[in-house]
Amino acid sequence: PGSPAIPLPVAQVIAHTCGSLLYTLELSAFVDGQCQRLDSQVNGHLTRREQEVLELICRGNDQQAIATQLHISPATVDTHRKRICEKLGVHCERDIPLAAYQTSLFSILA
Repeated sequence: PGSPAIPLPVAQVIAHTCGSLLYTLELSAFVDGQCQRLDSQVNGHLTRREQEVLELICRGNDQQAIATQLHISPATVDTHRKRICEKLGVHCERDIPLAAYQTSLFSILA
């Protein structure tokens, strides 16, 4: 009659597991919301040329290779890269592929 229904160590494990699960669900909802917000900001706002540059960046091409493939100057590639970063809300080229993937602007399968 005076003993708990489950031992304290078991209750602590259950509480910890539930807390971790709630944290994961909240984090997932937050990330999903941020991706949807970013997606709505970006979709339709990249020019055709920015989309081409984005694709080549995501495929691992450097500035010179992109310039050669698109028959434009490296300075023009840099301008497109800066605009892509602004539109995706990233601060460096290294972050472009992840942001592009998260907003469905790039797929490694395509």
